[in-house]
Amino acid sequence: MGTYILVFIGCGAALVDREKTLTIVGIAMLWGLVLMVVIYTLGHISGAHVNPAVTIAFAAAQKFPLIQVPMYVLAQLLGATLACLTLRVLFNDQAVDMRPTNQGFAGIAIGATVAFNRPITGASMNPARSIGAAVISGVYKNLWVYVASPILGAMAAALAYSLLRQPEIEKSKETSKSLYNDLYDEP
Repeated sequence: MGTYILVFIGCGAALVDREKTLTIVGIAMLWGLVLMVVIYTLGHISGAHVNPAVTIAFAAAQKFPLIQVPMYVLAQLLGATLACLTLRVLFNDQAVDMRPTNQGFAGIAIGATVAFNRPITGASMNPARSIGAAVISGVYKNLWVYVASPILGAMAAALAYSLLRQPEIEKSKETSKSLYNDLYDEP
């Protein structure tokens, strides 16, 4: 549900902004704000996993059960694809935008990261968003970059986190399920 909302609103804003009244900054801020809202409203349910790269990185850092990764990633890909399909049905010919795309605080931090990186990545730091849009638009050019880069980057971040973080006293044998819980649990 979170990935659907994120992709529907984020990509939908770009579609309806044919006059460019929102500007790149406005659309980037919208992506960031929508991500923040999704994290705060749905984070307690799914752990704020709306990006396969995040799910894979959490599993790599042993903060998420590996057995749940395939279902989470499948749900994220399905959510993004259905969001793009919904936009295709609603906007028909406008749903394929061929314009160049190089143009607690967890929700704010992550949303700001997306907003600030929008000019570099086209707000496509989420493989589910990229795959969903590619499937519906039929445009697969350089898709591998938008799938591999976030996953490799997230895994590198998970490794860096594991290496740099001081060992904690083990609170329990349970694995943390979510970004949301991990950030807001008491130390």
